[in-house]
Amino acid sequence: MSQPAADPTPKPLFYTNPVLLDREKHRAAGSGSRKSFGFSRNSQFIPALHEEFTAAASELPIVFLPSGGTISPVFLMSLDAGRNGFVGDGGRWTGGYVPAYLRRYPFILGETGGEEAVICVEEGADALGAEQGEPLFAEDGSSTTALDEVIGFTNEYFRASKRTEAFVKRLMDLDLFHNITIENKKPGGDNRTIHGLLSINEERLQSLADEAFLALRHDRLLTPCFAQLFSLKQMERLDR
Repeated sequence: MSQPAADPTPKPLFYTNPVLLDREKHRAAGSGSRKSFGFSRNSQFIPALHEEFTAAASELPIVFLPSGGTISPVFLMSLDAGRNGFVGDGGRWTGGYVPAYLRRYPFILGETGGEEAVICVEEGADALGAEQGEPLFAEDGSSTTALDEVIGFTNEYFRASKRTEAFVKRLMDLDLFHNITIENKKPGGDNRTIHGLLSINEERLQSLADEAFLALRHDRLLTPCFAQLFSLKQMERLDR
């Protein structure tokens, strides 16, 4: 029987019942579908890694959400609350770039009270079906290449998320965030407004003292900063 994973509060988006990946219980499981993203259909915001900014900026707007004293980068998927405009019929992804957060699902790194993190999976996720992706376990219960890839990607996502947290803290320490309001007139005359978002302030970034600016360049953090600013131009493409 699978043991329940740690019960974080609140649970990460899309994960309501993550359990330890078990070679017996999940013997027939697949590595996950990369064709159906219906599970994200109702999500206006998808978590983002700063290392994704450059690859996604030509298609997906990137903003920051403040919550409980922290700030998190997210992809804005629609101008309408509760909707992901990039999910079409049958869960088909209609865009080009798929956020890493969605590609990782239904797997996630978890803890069970010990020091070592373990691979967990969303129990009952459609993407875990035997017909979804490649088999995780061979008939004798041994790990497959697909499982090795899942473990590698899940662990790397966790490490990248920690680097993203450090990136955001760096920007906070430099006071580079400012509030933005998104206003869009939908064809037909309806106005849509989104409040409570943050963006990097380009003027403050360009006005940084040389030492701070060069430090960002040295640490390769200027590129994601400018990619985020560029991505805001993609607001015009949403929900058209």
